Amino acid sequence: MKSFKRQINLVLNTEAHLAIIHEQCHELVQFNTQAGSKDKLILWITEQPVTPLPGFKHIAPKHARQILGQEYALVVYDISLGIRANTLYSVMGCIHLGGRLILLTPYTDISLLPSALPQSFDTDVQPSRFNQLIAQELSHIGVNYLCEPDDLHDALLLWQKHQQARITRILPFEVNSLLAAAKSKQQMHAHTIARQLNTTMFNLIYQQKSAIPNDILANFHVLIAERGRGKSYLLGMVCGLVNQAYCHHIFIVTQSDEASKAIRKSLNANEHSTPLSDRSFLTNGINIVLVAPDDPRLFTHGPELNHDEVSKTLIMVDEAASLPVQWLLNLTEHYQHIIFATTISGYENNGLGFSLSFLPRLANYHQHELDNPIRFLSPCPIEQFTTALLQPPSTMNTLSADLASQELNLSYTDGLHFVDKNDMTTNKQLRKAIMNCLMIAHYQTSPDDLQRLLDAPDMHCYIYINDQHIVGCVWIMLEGCFTNAQLCNDIACGTRRVTGHLSVQQLAYTYGAPELLKKSIWRINRIAVLPRNQNLGYGSQMLNAIYAEAKTQHIDLITSAFGASPVLLRFWQKNQFTPIKQGLQVNSVSGRVTAIVARSVQHNAIKDLWQHIQCNYSLLQAWNALVSNGKISTEDDSGNEHESEHTINMLHEFIHNKRSLDYVDMYIYKFIHIDQVGSHITQSNILWQRYHDGVVIEALIKEYNLSGKNEYISKIKEAVRGLLSKTSNLTAEQFDNKVI
Repeated sequence: MKSFKRQINLVLNTEAHLAIIHEQCHELVQFNTQAGSKDKLILWITEQPVTPLPGFKHIAPKHARQILGQEYALVVYDISLGIRANTLYSVMGCIHLGGRLILLTPYTDISLLPSALPQSFDTDVQPSRFNQLIAQELSHIGVNYLCEPDDLHDALLLWQKHQQARITRILPFEVNSLLAAAKSKQQMHAHTIARQLNTTMFNLIYQQKSAIPNDILANFHVLIAERGRGKSYLLGMVCGLVNQAYCHHIFIVTQSDEASKAIRKSLNANEHSTPLSDRSFLTNGINIVLVAPDDPRLFTHGPELNHDEVSKTLIMVDEAASLPVQWLLNLTEHYQHIIFATTISGYENNGLGFSLSFLPRLANYHQHELDNPIRFLSPCPIEQFTTALLQPPSTMNTLSADLASQELNLSYTDGLHFVDKNDMTTNKQLRKAIMNCLMIAHYQTSPDDLQRLLDAPDMHCYIYINDQHIVGCVWIMLEGCFTNAQLCNDIACGTRRVTGHLSVQQLAYTYGAPELLKKSIWRINRIAVLPRNQNLGYGSQMLNAIYAEAKTQHIDLITSAFGASPVLLRFWQKNQFTPIKQGLQVNSVSGRVTAIVARSVQHNAIKDLWQHIQCNYSLLQAWNALVSNGKISTEDDSGNEHESEHTINMLHEFIHNKRSLDYVDMYIYKFIHIDQVGSHITQSNILWQRYHDGVVIEALIKEYNLSGKNEYISKIKEAVRGLLSKTSNLTAEQFDNKVI
């Protein structure tokens, strides 16, 4: 039975080895075709262009999320250019019973591989500690290095034999027994969920006097399972068990056709199910449709409309943790009966946002867990490797307790301490505590984040210690420090963009501030306090300690960016961080606009720059107020002579195609509100309509009979050019007069 467990092999990337892989895979694909299956059996991940082959799916490493929910007999990952953590984690769960993961490498020692992380601009390439960690964990589980072609040939012959047994379902008795036990538990959960659904639907429809109010409200179900446990297949089983008297429609939300394969397979296996198309079925008289998250049918009605139909509609959401929290909340406002099926290891698209942000907002829900794998045998070497390497939280039930118990008896004094990257590589307990802290702080923490902390030279971690126990951690990113003046100017006017330095580049471009790029800036990417230590002032203590550390290291400015909830804004402002940028567009993931805050460290060194940023932030707020609620600022934000020149420079960059309209709106707004400028335009002018009256763009496009946004921008550009021409002789003193 051991040989039917999934395995990892390291294989030398030579022509001889590749020929053997292709030969054995081709034979299995032929066998699979003769058996009547059309499934792709081989997943090949590489940066190199490849020729499409029957039965093979080829993807680039960056597209690995596309294969979540799919199954393959063999995954070949070409790691010659390095290993991406996200890619490695994604493929682990999609390998069949008896399947293999082959890592193609030019070296027998993969710690010699380069880092696959995109390097930030102007940083030195260093040895990959993440690759060292992978090599260390692979050695712990005894992974075979198949250096000789004969060894690879023999291993793949055995693999092919096991895959043929899986395809024909002629498996050893012990294997069948384990799989049958797992499927029995899966069926038990399906019946339990269906019974609870039917009971609550009945109560809601007929309003039984015996119904308990909480029973009526709690028709939300959360199905949790690690990958390979058959949660998607279970959704199809539940469809066949729901009573058609209470349920007329079922919408199953999936993110791709490939990801819905297991659901469709389950629906097709039901003898009472009739496929109407590839994405719609009639099962036991219930209309079942597979939809994408953006399908308009999901939200075409308000919560108060179509009550009869809505009350008889069941929603199933597959991989719910990969969807934005706000989207999930909107769904609960529209429907009464929902099943959320998902993994919750924290490495989905929105990570722990599901368990830490979404679930606490559900007043009542039923929780179900699938423990036994159906896709493979447990314990599994691949799962053991994944857990040891990336150490995701165990389950939602134990998450808080698990994180709160991360007590490291460290030999540090109380306070803030820099974490050496080598210590983080070798100390598993320290690494797990830090990663769990970070996963609490941000819903999009991914395996790549561990890789960045270990390999990126411009990213650093600090831990905060109290009584020899870890309280929290701070992830710092070094930005700025540019020395090329021309590069700084190019970035600030939008003609150049470099890898990394995201916040400082955005601020430099937003406010036309090239000098900002020359400063040494710490961006706090994450700050986290373990649950049992929260609301005790440790977050503020950590920020004060970071500020003191930044002073000793001659950092000019500390910044951070986050979803701007009132609570978070108050926290940062209480700790002397000032908002310096806030967007208007709501982030689809966080459900909030993004704010950037900053605190000056070397006050004298950046006094003028800090004043420039604050002045322009006030201007941005004034423009946002007009756009959002039609209010015109009456404050004089025209600034000094330098700020007037700066405004005109921004307008010139716009008309010379160096600056987009979105990043010049506030400067046009300021320009037309200066007395001497405003007198040159009429109230029927498009600039006056947009930047004084706040008329929306769509209305202006219609009024001026424009073809769309591009023609609108051209017309604004033409109007600005004309206005600059009319006002070119105005003096700086006239520009600095009080705004209208």
